[in-house]
Amino acid sequence: MGTWGGGPFDNDAAADFLADAQAAPGPVIREQLQRLARAKAGAYVDADDGQMGWAAAELVALALGQGAGAACGDAVAEVLARFRCKDTHLQLALAAVPRLADAATSELAQLWAESANPAQLQDALAALGQRLCNAKVAATPSAAASAPPAGPRATPAARPKAGDVVVLEGSAGLAVVQVVGASEVAVFQGVYPTLAAALAAIAEAPARRVPSDVARLARVGRPAGSQPLRQDLRGAKRYALECELLDYYVCPASGRGGEMAPYQVAQTLDVHVFWDAASLRAFAEGSPPAHRLRAPQEREADHRRLHAARWAQRRATTDPGPFGDPDLLAALLDWIETYGLDNAILRMHDTATGRQGYGRPNEWEERRCYAFAGLVALWLGSWPASTWPPALAARLPNPPGEPLFGRALEAARGLADQVIAPSAELRLIWQDGDDGGRQLRSTVAALQACLALQEPAGKVR
Repeated sequence: MGTWGGGPFDNDAAADFLADAQAAPGPVIREQLQRLARAKAGAYVDADDGQMGWAAAELVALALGQGAGAACGDAVAEVLARFRCKDTHLQLALAAVPRLADAATSELAQLWAESANPAQLQDALAALGQRLCNAKVAATPSAAASAPPAGPRATPAARPKAGDVVVLEGSAGLAVVQVVGASEVAVFQGVYPTLAAALAAIAEAPARRVPSDVARLARVGRPAGSQPLRQDLRGAKRYALECELLDYYVCPASGRGGEMAPYQVAQTLDVHVFWDAASLRAFAEGSPPAHRLRAPQEREADHRRLHAARWAQRRATTDPGPFGDPDLLAALLDWIETYGLDNAILRMHDTATGRQGYGRPNEWEERRCYAFAGLVALWLGSWPASTWPPALAARLPNPPGEPLFGRALEAARGLADQVIAPSAELRLIWQDGDDGGRQLRSTVAALQACLALQEPAGKVR
């Protein structure tokens, strides 16, 4: 169970699962979740199955718009781009997550219980379970809407398609909405006393395209036939949303097939927020919901206020050097000793090159990567050996031979550059200190200079 982080995709089993899911994610994800959800009560779940099940359930949540705000590596993004999540996937994920959390039968839960952060897995699974429940609620009609009607059973309504019109009733009149795509509608300004007036407004009334749960909207509103979409409501439209600390994601209404974008691009787009019937009516009545993207400076300021006390405590108990958190360094060495130095180097290389990722800001993961970069500098003989904690002197790993050393050096250079990236929590922690982060910046600059040396592996000291 090679693990390099605390997220659902930060382990070897999940990486293999993502590779298997690339071609046909729907069946692969369903099969993995079925293995857990339909296992006999009390059946033992080994660690690899648990890690793959956790990754599968997280993919379901992400596909349903219930992400946790964490970054996804390229492999995750590629699977999501091809994954068409169905209700079956959601039901299986809801059943599988409790099996993963059961310490009596889940090897994954047992291993985490013995780790340095025993509550981390349980907290993550509880949050995942809640996100999946939220997705279920969002997809479930109200009791009134789902109750069977009196009399003969009606034929199930067809899936709404582009051009279909839905009217939303209210005390002020009828609001009119037209389906643009599977996850997008156009809502027209104004409310109207009659259906005829509402339908007539489609031809000329100002309209706004917004993301929406089209199937749910068709259940809560009144279908009113279909009309051709106006020319100004056709074509692709992109939306923007905040992700990680300072990044922005640009995508169509479905949320799939998007890409990262700078704030200068994102701020010109509408915010990607799913509008429910109440929001659509408010727009029609002249009181649109206030959705906006925060500028990077505002987001960073909000984040600083939220974490000020914890960051002050971290500055008091650690230092800004690569080995400045001995407890975390010891945990990194535990991982290396358990799963092998070669595995650690390959995983760090994947992180440095973007093949694997973790959500920033994340001091725990950033510290691990920073410490690994410092370790490689020690192997080069270019970083002061006195910075290594004396209590861990006997555990200092020996440098590998080629070609692994070359991979380790390449990884270390990339990881050192990330320590003071705009979204790095380490940068934020020390920038709020008395010296404004000067010591961290100078330490990282010195480490980068040491790693820039082109000394052959044969001369590693």
